[in-house]
Amino acid sequence: MNKNKILLTIVSFIFVCLAFLTGCGHKHEFSTELTYDEHQHFYKCSCGDTKDADWHEEGSEYFQDNDNHWKKCTGCEYIMASQAHVYNQKVVHADYLVTPATQTTKAVYKKSCVCGKAGTDTFEQDKITPMIVFIDKIYDGQPYSVEEGLRNNSDGNLTYTWYKDGVALSEAPTVVGDYEMSVTLTETERYAAFTGTKTVKITPRKIEQIGTNKNYWQKVFDGSDYKVLEITEEQGRLSNESLYLIIKYWDVDHSSVKEYYLSSSNNPEIKVVNSNYKLANTPTFLSERMIQPLNLELPTVISKTYDGTDEFEIIYDSSHGIIEGKKLKVIVTIKDPDDLENKIINASIHEYSDEHRYVSAKKVYLIDATTHEELNNIMDDAYNLVDPYGETSVVVNRKLLTLSSNITVHRDNPVDQHYGYIDLSRWGYVDDSCTIKFKVNGYNGSGTIPDGTTIKNATFSNITYTNENYIIDKNAVYTVTYEW
Repeated sequence: MNKNKILLTIVSFIFVCLAFLTGCGHKHEFSTELTYDEHQHFYKCSCGDTKDADWHEEGSEYFQDNDNHWKKCTGCEYIMASQAHVYNQKVVHADYLVTPATQTTKAVYKKSCVCGKAGTDTFEQDKITPMIVFIDKIYDGQPYSVEEGLRNNSDGNLTYTWYKDGVALSEAPTVVGDYEMSVTLTETERYAAFTGTKTVKITPRKIEQIGTNKNYWQKVFDGSDYKVLEITEEQGRLSNESLYLIIKYWDVDHSSVKEYYLSSSNNPEIKVVNSNYKLANTPTFLSERMIQPLNLELPTVISKTYDGTDEFEIIYDSSHGIIEGKKLKVIVTIKDPDDLENKIINASIHEYSDEHRYVSAKKVYLIDATTHEELNNIMDDAYNLVDPYGETSVVVNRKLLTLSSNITVHRDNPVDQHYGYIDLSRWGYVDDSCTIKFKVNGYNGSGTIPDGTTIKNATFSNITYTNENYIIDKNAVYTVTYEW
């Protein structure tokens, strides 16, 4: 008996669990068609259970019959709200046209409901005035396209004529400017005719980078008062065009900008302004100095023939950047490094290395390349000597003297009667003191050379100088006359 009770209890428990898990006592089969109530739509089983329930959402489309209009749910056929027609809308449309407008009467239209159904009451309406707008464009090298630039709500036929300053144009404009367009639109069922003038602009194409970068406006002195800068495609130029920025300065050196303009020509002598372009940014630094001096460096070694001065002349020409037809003469002096401001070392035959002597710019001036005429001193504005106290070695070469072919020689007594000397200053060869001593070669006699003896084809050897700044040609041949 107890075993039967236990078995019955277990079976009952199993049925209760199955009922709980399935919700009902059979397998659901849901309809494939949506069912709905006033709140939701869903799929329904024959037992009454539902799945995939969702709330109604009102659509935008109107449905209508003779008396009412309504909107349906977007997910099912449920009618969200039904309202009676109210014919209070005045819509100008061919669907509601009763009689079109004439020159003396207005168009007559039926009033309509918000759902679009036409009523029987009517209203009068003038034709709509066309809205015509032509969009301005940026210069692109192409004629203005009406098809691309026109904004027009009329369906009438359009005719037009271009004008510039009151003069008719034979074709659509291409370049920058303000233009007028005489426009005519024919009358249509909805739109009135239109005749009038519209304004159209083609505006300049912008050139980027130039106006904000000072480097484009600067240059190194080259003797001209202008600079020509080619504009690139990356800066805004059209690929099939040439464009240059012409910059004019007030002067050829140390100068600010006088004027500038964009041009299709790279010739600054002929001013041809290209107004189809403009700088994106106006430069703000044009009053500053824009022409920088040309930097010149002193040679590592400078030399000259002894001339009794402490000055050295260095000539710079077009190969150094000096303007054509001119040269730059630089005069430098030898200075003691311990007293660069005052002490000037007298030049003599010697090689001065940078460890012992310096050179300093004394004068810089422009000369004519042909006549060597001094033009002006332009050191500060046009040319700049880089480090004028730099490491420059100085060499002074001995001055080669050309003696007369007939010379008088003084006997160098009593050392050797065949030796003689010449006092160069006495005979006007040099201004400072210098005596040359030498052995005379070419005397055919024996013993002492008598005074008044003339030796032809004489040469000198064993030559010494009391002033080492000078030298004579030891291979020269002279006619020598001996004098005590």
